[in-house]
Amino acid sequence: MARFSEEVCVTSLGLDAASGQMIVDEVSAVARMAGLRTGQTGCSPNLLVAFVADGQSTALRLARAGAGAMRSQSLAAVKRIIGEAGQARAWIEVEPRGRDGERPIYSPDQPTMIRGRSLSRLSSPVRMEIVSATVLIDRDAMQGRPLTQAAQYAAMRALTGAQGGGAAAGESILSAFTSSDDVGAPKTLTANDRGYLRGLYAGRGDIAGNLKFSSLVSYVLDERSSLPAGDRAR
Repeated sequence: MARFSEEVCVTSLGLDAASGQMIVDEVSAVARMAGLRTGQTGCSPNLLVAFVADGQSTALRLARAGAGAMRSQSLAAVKRIIGEAGQARAWIEVEPRGRDGERPIYSPDQPTMIRGRSLSRLSSPVRMEIVSATVLIDRDAMQGRPLTQAAQYAAMRALTGAQGGGAAAGESILSAFTSSDDVGAPKTLTANDRGYLRGLYAGRGDIAGNLKFSSLVSYVLDERSSLPAGDRAR
């Protein structure tokens, strides 16, 4: 499961300076909650939250221009990004790394290689590293909406690579910015979201997929168990 391991440096475009800084601070706070390190002022951004006039046309222009922010996206992924319903779209750029973070060795006349250690049933010799994340939100969709919701929604998508719109209202902040009426969408991360984030970033990044899934479930259940009894049924 892809995740960041290096320092996360957040930047935001398209809003006034004060609002943009609030977005940066809030996304950074979510990253720290998940156990990540965040960059100081002047760091090189690798997580962008941009508020644009039209996210679909912006993504299309980036794809046609061959922008670096989309360099690893397959044609199918680009079509999904451009065709995503709702007022937001997001994607992550991923690079394979060795189990301990070894970078790929590129050669013009040889297949890409990654030096790694011996195989194990409990871990993979390759892990997937998020090297950058981009979230585009339609500026018009922010009318009457708290900045906190936009920032935490962006953090959830950027830090996990999750797609939006599939979660039922009330269960995840990912139900915000959908094409339908999202009045019931949470304004902040839910227990499910917090558990998923903490579970994803807990432990090593080379854990076998089935074991990682079990860990994610445990973290989500732990978060839900801390809720008042009336809220656990969601």
